[in-house]
Amino acid sequence: MNTPEFCYKAVFEYSKAKFGQVIPYVQHMVMYDLQWRLKPEMSKKLTADEKRDYIQALIDLLQEIEDSVIVSQKNINFIFKLFALKLKYGRNIAHELEVRDGAAWSKDVKLFQIRQKNKFQINLLYIENETLYLEGRTELDVLSKNYQIVCSKNNKTIYPVELYPIAYKDVKGFTGERIFEGKGFKIRVPLKEMRGGERIDFALIDKNGAQESKKKERLKPSFGQFAKLEQGVPLYYCSGDYLVKQSKDQILVLKNSWKRRMLAEGRLAKELIKKKKYDIFGIRIRYHLSKLFTRDRIWICSDRTDMARDNGEHLFRYLNGIEMPKERQFYFVLDKQSIDFDRMNKTGPVLELGSKKYKQKFLLADKIISAHADPWVYNAFGDDSKYVKDLYNFDFVFLQHGIIKDDFSSWLHKQNKNIKLFITSSERERDSIANGDYGYDEKTVVLTGLPRFDALNSDPKKQILIFPTWRKELAPPLIQGSSEREYLKNFKETDYYQFYNSLINDPRLLAAMKETGYRGQFYVHPAFKKQADDFQGNERITVIAEIADYTKMFNENALLVTDYSSVYFDFAYMKKPVVHAMFDY
Repeated sequence: MNTPEFCYKAVFEYSKAKFGQVIPYVQHMVMYDLQWRLKPEMSKKLTADEKRDYIQALIDLLQEIEDSVIVSQKNINFIFKLFALKLKYGRNIAHELEVRDGAAWSKDVKLFQIRQKNKFQINLLYIENETLYLEGRTELDVLSKNYQIVCSKNNKTIYPVELYPIAYKDVKGFTGERIFEGKGFKIRVPLKEMRGGERIDFALIDKNGAQESKKKERLKPSFGQFAKLEQGVPLYYCSGDYLVKQSKDQILVLKNSWKRRMLAEGRLAKELIKKKKYDIFGIRIRYHLSKLFTRDRIWICSDRTDMARDNGEHLFRYLNGIEMPKERQFYFVLDKQSIDFDRMNKTGPVLELGSKKYKQKFLLADKIISAHADPWVYNAFGDDSKYVKDLYNFDFVFLQHGIIKDDFSSWLHKQNKNIKLFITSSERERDSIANGDYGYDEKTVVLTGLPRFDALNSDPKKQILIFPTWRKELAPPLIQGSSEREYLKNFKETDYYQFYNSLINDPRLLAAMKETGYRGQFYVHPAFKKQADDFQGNERITVIAEIADYTKMFNENALLVTDYSSVYFDFAYMKKPVVHAMFDY
């Protein structure tokens, strides 16, 4: 904390005394460190006076650093560069930026290129009721005081770009203040009176000056996972009478025809062969042949990749037990190594995760239904999705793994997951999502309860269940295409491990359990499954390392000990007692 005041200020003074100025080398050296100080919020342990002094120390240093040096830093994006300039000048420099030559400038210093990837990203693209719907995110709202984003058709008709806040994309600086407001956009382009073809483009225009003299700076849209198109890949999207593809920086909408589809597929096939993507080439051919000869309605259900036993399994069992039309096909997907694979096959057909058959069925699916919302659920192709996402034509039904009690909007937002049916279990939960920052309307968020609730039938034994949830900051990344995570080497050094391992081995707890004849089960959350051997069980409390049967656990245990896992709702549903034991809340 004292470095800016007692080190960098002294270096600046030395430079001025020796050279008559703060020389560029010294400016760069100090700014390299200051860039890292702009992000993390100041410690809450600091007093108000200490915070004020620290902020002022950084401002004093920034005022002696050239704008070009601030902007040249490689480890912060333009948001923090603008923040540094705001601290330096005491005003919002973003309101003074000028757009010219494809970039945003502060006087003679270039802040960023407006055509950079993700500056204007389309995440959802679809046609419905003869209207092209586009929805995405943009960082260009920082220019909104003097510039606006416009969408035009054939360089004539202009359609409104509706901007709205996306709270989870907000950015805070070290002062704790919001320095950037996340913004999404919605665009609707009517296609009903389309002639020949429509070219849709996007641009920034100056709000000031006469209409006829307003200069356009064309934008280059990038495309997210649900947008059907991809920069650099000749994908095309067909819906009814329309065919949509990308043409340079524009979206081209044409009348759909067999000939145009064949030409578009041929161009894509050449690209796949050039890149030696022969497996994707074959999958696309089989997809198109299958669409010619089948009208099956395919629903694919899942829980985790390595296990069933959750809401996906319960719904799958229900679907396979009722009378349904012959063209309706239900599948469950699991890793071939899962201990549930053969068991689930007795209920209905199970697809092997990652297999060619699974990928083919995935492309033909009408519904993807899961208790989880990890990327593998709605993307069976991993990085290769950019060659097939134009064929994705399913509704993602999110069953949930439990009841949502926290704000998960940054994870489950419409632009991240594109959920078409969002299952909830209480009015408060439903309202928190439909009226929160998730981006879904009330038709999408439905109140039905969880499928696994139907199997809850309390039959308590003299045993307790200890079931803490995971911690995102401790869990290693997901293995790509899987629900599993790697082993964390320093896990035993964490407060999480030390608290719960001490709890299950606490002499007072074990003595009370022995006296009353109770036994216990400590269930390691699936996110920490590979850490199960780290925990030390005993003669009273067993560490459950293998895959557990949730329904059996919930039904047979008389008491739940948890931190803030949502499984306490299952126990509350059965009117069983819950004890909250946590170390970090």
